[in-house]
Amino acid sequence: MRPPSFAPALAPAPAPVKPPVLNQKLRGRALLTGTFIAALGASILEDMDFNSITVPRQAQAAVGAICRLARADGSEATTLNVEYNQLDPLLRATVNPEGDVPGDNGLSPYPGNTNQLVVKLSAYGEPNACCRLTTVG
Repeated sequence: MRPPSFAPALAPAPAPVKPPVLNQKLRGRALLTGTFIAALGASILEDMDFNSITVPRQAQAAVGAICRLARADGSEATTLNVEYNQLDPLLRATVNPEGDVPGDNGLSPYPGNTNQLVVKLSAYGEPNACCRLTTVG
């Protein structure tokens, strides 16, 4: 009797894509450790228009946090970076009077922003319709 095969089931390869790598700062070594490659693959497989890499974050750490902000009536919400010097006052005013405190696992429930982004430009219109990406430095 042959042992069962554990080879992953592979989907047909998507059409070639050339998503840009947007790197503001290298925080958390996301690009160097292969995390970015995994995020790129997940973004393609899940057909994401926008993806951001985060890292576990200590409460009160001087690192921006990715948060989902919503109107009180639930009509609108957005996920974005809240800078570390604004996070604690925001949480104290809205979610927790103690501010940015560790969860049960000892980490902040708000993950740290690495500024590593994966963007599917085609989701935002025709290439070069509104802007041009350039390299600096």
